[in-house]
Amino acid sequence: MMQENRSVGDWRKEYEHICESRNVSTSDYGGYAYDAMWTYAYALDKLLKQNNSHIASLHSPKTTA
Repeated sequence: MMQENRSVGDWRKEYEHICESRNVSTSDYGGYAYDAMWTYAYALDKLLKQNNSHIASLHSPKTTA
């Protein structure tokens, strides 16, 4: 099960449907992009829970470290 409480197969079907409706081909890297976005979201969530003032200085050396 994925973060959204659905199976990878369900995600894949929806991804294929969206690509088809937009007349674009699916990418072998679609799943990697999906995982990368979740990784970034979890990291950002953890950072902001640690100290929500980090959002003001998101690109500072201290925050990125």
